[in-house]
Amino acid sequence: MNPRDFLDLAYDLVAEPREASWRSGASRAYYAAFHVALEFLRQCGFHLPNNDRAHAGVIYRLSNSGPAQINQIGQDIGRLRSKRITADYHLGHSFDQQTAFDHVQIADKVIETLDDALTMPALLAQITATIQVYERDVLQLVTFRP
Repeated sequence: MNPRDFLDLAYDLVAEPREASWRSGASRAYYAAFHVALEFLRQCGFHLPNNDRAHAGVIYRLSNSGPAQINQIGQDIGRLRSKRITADYHLGHSFDQQTAFDHVQIADKVIETLDDALTMPALLAQITATIQVYERDVLQLVTFRP
């Protein structure tokens, strides 16, 4: 399955007139961005585990990747994850349609930026080298396998 299909579904959900749909849309938007980012890292040679630690792993690596626009993507994914947790677990917190739509648009931008980065070999080389150092020196957990 293409994770971008989650983004299409998210846009459909946030257009509906129900809070449950808005919350579900924000959740699907996060998972679209997360899975595209996970695949991006795999294409760079990083192999994160398929478990709950992958979520933080994606955020940490992209937030410490070197180029400002990719660092920002990591931070955006972190915010999307926080909003997904609110949407899915904190039902007493208000959650409006505009908030959901804004998060779907952030996920769309994340995906667009990562897709664009895949077409730039020099940028990918920089990202890969920086994350390798981050894994070795900070995380002390090497997932890079060329």
